[in-house]
Amino acid sequence: MIIGNPTLISNHSNSVDAANITISSGIDSTYDSYMFVIYDVNPATDDAWFGFQFDVSGGTSFAQTMTSSNFKAYNSYA
Repeated sequence: MIIGNPTLISNHSNSVDAANITISSGIDSTYDSYMFVIYDVNPATDDAWFGFQFDVSGGTSFAQTMTSSNFKAYNSYA
C-alpha cells in the first residue's frame, strides 16, 4: 500500500475523565484506508489498559473481527 499525503477528516478532543469517544462522521468508502492518530492519553489510574474497537455496521455491538497490533514504550532512569 502506498500512502500519499494524509487528509484530515476529523479532529476530536475529549474532556477530562471521559472513558469513551465516538467518531461517527467522515468515515465512509471515500478512501481505501484510514489512519487514526491518538496522542496525549492520560489514564485516571495506574496500570490502565488503552484499547479501541470499531463497529462498521453503524450499531453499537462492537462484535467485529479485527486484526491489531500494539507496543508498549517506557523509559527507565538510573
